[in-house]
Amino acid sequence: MRFAEDVEQAFSTYAPSLTGKPGHALFVYCPELSGEVKANIERTCVSAGYTTEAVCFEQKRLLSDVDGLLGELSQAGLSKEDLLVVAGDAELVSIVSYAGALWCGGMPTVAFATSLFALMTTPSNPLPLYARPGDALALVCPPGRLDACYSSRALLEAGDDASLVGASGAVGMGGTSGTSGASGAVGVSGASGAQDALVLALQAAVCDGEEALKEYARLVEEQSTQAECELAVLSARWIGRIRAATSAAKRASLEYGRELADTLAVLLPDVPPAQAHAEGMRFSSRLGVSALDGDVDLVYTQDALLDAAGFSELVCDLNAQTVYDTFLQTLHKRERRLLMALPYRVGSVRVLPLDQAILLEHIEAWCESRRRNDE
Repeated sequence: MRFAEDVEQAFSTYAPSLTGKPGHALFVYCPELSGEVKANIERTCVSAGYTTEAVCFEQKRLLSDVDGLLGELSQAGLSKEDLLVVAGDAELVSIVSYAGALWCGGMPTVAFATSLFALMTTPSNPLPLYARPGDALALVCPPGRLDACYSSRALLEAGDDASLVGASGAVGMGGTSGTSGASGAVGVSGASGAQDALVLALQAAVCDGEEALKEYARLVEEQSTQAECELAVLSARWIGRIRAATSAAKRASLEYGRELADTLAVLLPDVPPAQAHAEGMRFSSRLGVSALDGDVDLVYTQDALLDAAGFSELVCDLNAQTVYDTFLQTLHKRERRLLMALPYRVGSVRVLPLDQAILLEHIEAWCESRRRNDE
């Protein structure tokens, strides 16, 4: 994984080591990609010695999209000795990584990420796909494959994700919030803008440990272009380290905050996914104090970092019983038991069955506090 302005040169050096003698390449790009960026990547593939075919692929983040991409690979006549290249957001990169893992038992796949969210998640944690249209919780997680993931300032600008820092200086306001949608695991939100990247970075830092959280706070406070790049790369490493953990509970910590976010995606679909995820992290940290006797300092530290990033508490008027019922329905889509990932302290998230009375009590308190915000 590399974030630099010379990613084309890095690709030209690295790609032949994946395929041996350069042969054919299929370059898949999103419709929104600018002509200049598309031409640069295509020219880079050709300069590296690959006979390149470019395909504009419009995806709907469905499992059937993978089948459509496999058809493109078949039509192009590619084998496992050829190269698959993709330029796009987290959704398209995830779909292409799944297709690359399936075709001929796995073929070399390289991504040019046009969003920080894609750079941070797809190397180790590509997005799940919807098994069928209209059911936001019917998620499928096929195995993915990325041999390399590159990004640069030019690629982020091409994806309208140029900065984590907005014009006002408030961190997290620099990108678009993308499309709304429910989600089932870290990085599953339909959005792929800088706001989502910032919340994901904080979640990964809390789950990874004290040193990661200190690095996150330092880089966010610095508010520089170099700090943004460093935060994206570090976050990808934190996520990869968590995904590779031997402890099942550690791996499941990437679910932290997603339960309430899924609920809000159903009840308040217009709320940006990043804001919903931030609310889920606030809610789960408080629940962890009650259910696990967790560290209350985590609640205050996390709240301060979310506020500094521009994610103030949500203003809404929801019925507590409706929230509770929807919460259970969305959770039971993935688990038969009422299991939640709750933080015990920084670097330690535990997955445990939760008493429904405690859950209802916290939902009632959350609804009341958010209602007061509206007054």
